[in-house]
Amino acid sequence: MRNMTHIAVAPMLALLTMPVNAQGWFWQSGARVFAEQNDNIHLSNSNVVDAASVGVSARASVSLESEVSKVSISPRMSFRQYSADQDLDHGSAGLDLDAVQILERIALGLKAQMARDSTLHSELEDSGDLSYQVDRNNFNVEPSLRYKVTPLSTIRVGGGYRYVDYVDGEARGYYDYNQASANLAYEVDM
Repeated sequence: MRNMTHIAVAPMLALLTMPVNAQGWFWQSGARVFAEQNDNIHLSNSNVVDAASVGVSARASVSLESEVSKVSISPRMSFRQYSADQDLDHGSAGLDLDAVQILERIALGLKAQMARDSTLHSELEDSGDLSYQVDRNNFNVEPSLRYKVTPLSTIRVGGGYRYVDYVDGEARGYYDYNQASANLAYEVDM
């Protein structure tokens, strides 16, 4: 029954895939239905799990643009169901924000992301560890400033902050963490 629900939702999401724009407003969306086969989902030597999966994912973006600013908000979601074990089934959701304000010599930017996902798929990119599936909340913020010193030179200042919260992850060896970064660059166009 749950497989049929995911398959029935996909054609409805496909109707939303047409780009739309009106006087500075832009809407863009997309949907994807997929099926996969994995002969060792945990990349394990001892606990080999062979599983087929079906899923649906959707993403949208609404933005407002002018000559001096742009704000874009993009929600996304994904659901995946496995044949081998219902404990592998999961959904993920996220929201991205991207904003830029350009003044005469200064450009201010802000990127932010929130996501609720699972280590089963996200940790492959981050750490390569696929031992257990643990839900996690991921928050990223990246402010930036660009200052035009002269017509040919620019100073860029930026930073980032990431907070990852694993839901009951300590029992599986996952620990919440914070990460911060900063950068400073002086650029000369030649």
